[in-house]
Amino acid sequence: MILCCENECTIGCSEWITIIISFFISAFWALLLVFIKPRLRIENICVDESKRKFKAQIKNIGMFDAINLRVEICAINKETNETVHLPIDIEEFNVLPHKNDNTRVFKTNAIDQDRFNRFNTPNYYIRVRVHSSHSFSGFGKAIEKTNK
Repeated sequence: MILCCENECTIGCSEWITIIISFFISAFWALLLVFIKPRLRIENICVDESKRKFKAQIKNIGMFDAINLRVEICAINKETNETVHLPIDIEEFNVLPHKNDNTRVFKTNAIDQDRFNRFNTPNYYIRVRVHSSHSFSGFGKAIEKTNK
């Protein structure tokens, strides 16, 4: 360890203190940028048998708005990994606010009866993916949940 005394080191004590403070300030901003991402949660995935639709409830649990949401709902065969992308009511959603109305339900369009019966069996499971960006930093994040 280098000790700074009056004439024994080439860098003065005030310069060492400045270097240490600069390091901590830089580390703080880097950590802050890493943690500023949208915080969303897929609350539940349910089946509406009467309307032949699948629904996913998404909630913003962060302190900032989530913007540019893209939601994907798929039916996946457990044995063959065949993936069928289901069309949803709103493909892209602009803003999911962080206050008051912070939950949105995304639904698939009505599926024909044969496909709905096939996807609603134990051979298939439903996967929901949400891609979004943070309203302040612009950093993106993707989350996923299945109903296995």
